[in-house]
Amino acid sequence: MVASLAPFSERKSVGIIGIIGSGVLEAGKKNADYKSYPFCLSFIFSELNMRFRVISLFCITVLLIVFCIQNISFTPKTTTNITNTDDLFVNESISYTESDVSPCIRRISDVKIDPNQPDILYSNVYDESTIRKNVIYKSIDAGKNWGKISILPPVYGKFTLNTKDSKVLYLIWGNSSGGIKSMDGGITWNELLTVPKIINPQSEEIMYSTGTGGLFKSINGGISWTDIKEDSSECRTIAIAYQSPQTLYTHCRGKAPSGIYKSSNSGEDWEIVLPIDGIINNVALAIDPQNSEIVYAGTGPQFRSVYRSIDSGKHWDTVKNGLPQDILSMNEYSMRLEFNPINSNIIYIGTNPGVFKSIDSGMNWQRMNIGLPGGDVTALAINPNDPDIIYVGIAYLGIIKSIDGGETWGLSSDGIDCGPYIAPI
Repeated sequence: MVASLAPFSERKSVGIIGIIGSGVLEAGKKNADYKSYPFCLSFIFSELNMRFRVISLFCITVLLIVFCIQNISFTPKTTTNITNTDDLFVNESISYTESDVSPCIRRISDVKIDPNQPDILYSNVYDESTIRKNVIYKSIDAGKNWGKISILPPVYGKFTLNTKDSKVLYLIWGNSSGGIKSMDGGITWNELLTVPKIINPQSEEIMYSTGTGGLFKSINGGISWTDIKEDSSECRTIAIAYQSPQTLYTHCRGKAPSGIYKSSNSGEDWEIVLPIDGIINNVALAIDPQNSEIVYAGTGPQFRSVYRSIDSGKHWDTVKNGLPQDILSMNEYSMRLEFNPINSNIIYIGTNPGVFKSIDSGMNWQRMNIGLPGGDVTALAINPNDPDIIYVGIAYLGIIKSIDGGETWGLSSDGIDCGPYIAPI
């Protein structure tokens, strides 16, 4: 019997394997009674001097090993495979059903748009596979293709981008005030005890951070920080008014009464404007980018409502017409509130039942889920130049994109690793 060498003969480079294969086949043809590889090899080397046979066999074996190693494709642990081509297929406009999307063992933690180059996006993906880790992905073609740029320790985190220099990125570790900073667009990172959650849009040196230790401010670009709300043991959320950045809202709990606080002087003084009794982890806050007197607050499962103030927090009304009961019993960690950056009458809510849209300043809401699979909405980002372009991160499914203001959705996760869902232990 002659061993088949067909798999090797299909390769473009034959080299020494082709020579040996030919010898073995020839041996088989002319010596039908030869049934072992040693005899076939002796046929190949029949013309060689006896003293060189062992040395020659050793050299050929080494060459074979080198050849095989060169022809095996390895996947490196960290790769950068950003592509910028319009030839690659991406399902931008075709709707799909939930069954078309394979559940993932990677949780989309965040999606952020570069404010200066909106075709550039960053995503933080928490990998819950056997070796848990964070993977930072980047897209340079509006989400058509994604490539890995960093692999980090496994901590759920959110991005903060410097609006003046968008190569400066921060990633906040969970609900702490600590995290990491990159100066080169997410390729390399340095760990910091405190990183900003928001940056003053008029002065990048002024930053604010929240966490389990309280509420902190830096006036020197993060070199040093000061606790500006010592009566609170924990603050989770903070929002800044872009037209008047001295106006801040935050949700704190602990020593002082739990609730939403407001500062009108860049954090020097605070007053409670919406008390929230009991334990609540997160409150989604959003200030109208065109009118800083209007602010929204979305609360968690205990209070089950979305609040709006149109007089700088003096009075609050509930705005939930059209919102189903399941949004009011949601996981508060997943709630997102975002304004249309050009028309602030249009607002979006992202939560575990899906995405909801209001075109009348929150008075009425409509569910925008055509082609959008169910799951926790962990990220919601709107293109600042074209607000009809919206990106949604859904926990274990991927990044979904709309190009028509949320009317329809399509998968936009090409390049983000995915696999069969395995429930985390």
